Amino acid sequence: MAEIFSIAIFETLEGHDAEALATLGELLSALAAKQYSRDSIHRQTTPPRHYVLLRHWRSEPDRRAALEDPELQRIWARLGNQISIVSVYEILEPVA
Repeated sequence: MAEIFSIAIFETLEGHDAEALATLGELLSALAAKQYSRDSIHRQTTPPRHYVLLRHWRSEPDRRAALEDPELQRIWARLGNQISIVSVYEILEPVA
């Protein structure tokens, strides 16, 4: 099965930077432990300080399973109170 590449661009809410990064660490650890995806987070160094999450889902069934996983849903719900999504690219495909 083919990997699925996704990108999310977000910013932390005022006063939630450390909390959001801790929650993201928890999320990425859970996704990796369950072998749903491999991820990396990057930060823009100049204002606005956007974060970019690069995610390689292992497959479409793994992506669906992760989205339905109760443990991950709880983490995503908590994260929703700590960050603001700027943009999301759910499924990207290579062109070259």
